[in-house]
Amino acid sequence: MKSLFIVLAFLVITSASFFKPSHKCTKSELRMSADIVTYFDSFIADSKKYNFEYDHAYCLDWIKFGHSHKIQGITDLCDGTIQINDRLAKDSIGMKFVIYHELGHWFGLNHSTGIMKENYNESDTELVKENWDKLVKNYFNKLKSIQNGGV
Repeated sequence: MKSLFIVLAFLVITSASFFKPSHKCTKSELRMSADIVTYFDSFIADSKKYNFEYDHAYCLDWIKFGHSHKIQGITDLCDGTIQINDRLAKDSIGMKFVIYHELGHWFGLNHSTGIMKENYNESDTELVKENWDKLVKNYFNKLKSIQNGGV
């Protein structure tokens, strides 16, 4: 009985980001800090460009700034929240990178390479800026793979 509970708990936790609500989520339901809207809209535009079904992004409860000395962003799959470190507000490249990264978690990606690398720091800015198109293409290929049932 205990092992059945553990398996069920694991399935609930790992599938939280794929929960489909009974209604279609809309952008008007998603709350986000005003400074984040542009970056979120960029994600939606890139989603359309790469034919990625992005509607699940609107099922988030909020995306907002918070303060942390240790992390750049965090996604809570159970609560449907993303928090971005407020120190990124002045770094447009870092902000975009971390928002895409956290949205990647929301859609089921784990840490790997490119946009899903574990840590972003300011020294990455020029490299990210120079390679953004390639990073985004690889990122959406990974997202589409998950969306199509791959790993």
